[in-house]
Amino acid sequence: MSGTGIGELRRSFDEAFARPPAERAVDVEELLVIRVAGDPYAVRARTTSGLTLGGRVVPVPGPLPELLGITAIKGGLVPAFSLAVLLGYPQARELPAWLLLCGRDQDRAALAVDRFERYARVSRTDCSAADDLGGRQHVREFVRTEAGVCGIIDVGSVLDAIKRRTGAPGRKKE
Repeated sequence: MSGTGIGELRRSFDEAFARPPAERAVDVEELLVIRVAGDPYAVRARTTSGLTLGGRVVPVPGPLPELLGITAIKGGLVPAFSLAVLLGYPQARELPAWLLLCGRDQDRAALAVDRFERYARVSRTDCSAADDLGGRQHVREFVRTEAGVCGIIDVGSVLDAIKRRTGAPGRKKE
């Protein structure tokens, strides 16, 4: 992707969060369209706090295949997880190019994705419950966009799964 393309993506993403909430239409979903293991997905922009090119991820030892390592984002250390593995795909050989920053405080996590395609605003009527989207965990809805249909990843569900798998303090193991 050219430098101009990255600048346009960054500007579009930043502008979405710069608008006051009153200007955001109630019947509109703001989505980040991404690729995970080559497949198209979307996440609700409001469930993320940032998007960045991968940067350096330092591997850490541990039994969790989805934990890629630790990265520095906005002056803090954040664990980076493979969203592909969390969705049930096999571990990729290469580190994904993009990181979605999600959660707050101690629950912050960077979710690694292959590609950020675009920011999209769609009518909520274009979102529907998912009966079956290939049996992927954390995908409970799908959305129809001008580029086709893709699953919407429930970021809250992903973060809860990470907490359960890592035995985060304050959570009971199930």
